[in-house]
Order: sequence, then structure tokens, then C-alpha cells
Amino acid sequence: FVFRKLAFQTVKYFKIPRIVGVVIVALFFALIHCTTEDFTQISSWMFFLQYFTLSLIITITYEITDENIFASSLIHVLNNILGLFLA
Repeated sequence: FVFRKLAFQTVKYFKIPRIVGVVIVALFFALIHCTTEDFTQISSWMFFLQYFTLSLIITITYEITDENIFASSLIHVLNNILGLFLA
């Protein structure tokens, strides 16, 4: 909710182009999720790319579904469930 409702709406408020806004929110999401990573390791960059890609998908879904927070939240939940089964 923080990234879609707050961050993306803030980006839209400042009239930043849509694709730039999506990338900004995705970067913010990925960085927040990788705060404990040591970016001198390739594995840290892999985690970052995974979170960045996930956030791109979630944010684009949010945008194309007329800001339906439930659609984007469902993708996030399904990703977390998949992570539980693969861990």
C-alpha cells in the first residue's frame, strides 16, 4: 500500500511521466527490500533485480487496472506464497 497508494500517487501528483514514475517506485521498492544487502556481492544485485522486476509488474498492474490496489496486492501475495514453497 505504501508504494502503490503513497509513492505512486505522489509521483503522479508531480506530473512525472508515467513510465518514469513506475521506474522510480520500482527502484524505491527494491532498495527498501534490499537494505541489508552488501552490493559488492553479485547475489545482492540478483535480489535487487528480483524485487525491481516484481515491483515493475505490480506497479504496472496497479496502473492498468485503474489503480485497483487489490489486483496489485494479489500479485504481491502470490509472489510471497511462491517464495514460501520454494524456500
